[in-house]
Amino acid sequence: MTTLYITRHGETEWNIQSRFQGWKNSPLTELGVKQAESLRKRMSTVPLNKIYASPTERAAKTAEIIRGDRDIEIIHDIDLREMGFGNWEGLTYDEIKSLNEAELNNLIYHPSKYIPDMGEDYKTFTARIIGAVDRIILNHPNESVLIVTHGISLKVMLSYFNSLDLDEIHNLPIVGQASLTQVNINKDEFQVILTGDTQHYDF
Repeated sequence: MTTLYITRHGETEWNIQSRFQGWKNSPLTELGVKQAESLRKRMSTVPLNKIYASPTERAAKTAEIIRGDRDIEIIHDIDLREMGFGNWEGLTYDEIKSLNEAELNNLIYHPSKYIPDMGEDYKTFTARIIGAVDRIILNHPNESVLIVTHGISLKVMLSYFNSLDLDEIHNLPIVGQASLTQVNINKDEFQVILTGDTQHYDF
């Protein structure tokens, strides 16, 4: 059995400001660091063969905090990046709403209809994320791996594990920062054990 532990990066400055981050970055807040540290404590006794992380700074930093002083390799996989929002990156939710409310609505509620403004469409994005997950599973039979990624990236993973259609993605919540999702894979079958669990928060 292969076990995937999956988390989202800690809270960032742009999260607080409701800004779309995508491929751009903003630093972890003090709370974001504490969130990652609390997950480090929870994972400290969990055997891990490898850590895979989005190379975007907020995710890479979260991965480093969770690893702590353990001797575990971190592999930065570009395919684990967040969805690319193109010209929307750095803008607030309200600013995007004023520019193109219809497409913002499609992004959230009608993924198959979403047409990006110089960013990624859902077909391209989901193929990238699912491809990364499949590759990690293939490379780690009967091992345990931690994946550090992003909010919508994790939603796409959960839709894959739960066999949901593209337009059902919006039914899934964006899990909390540095929360824990666990998926066991046995003979190509997914068993979701935890989704966005935050019982380790100690602040």
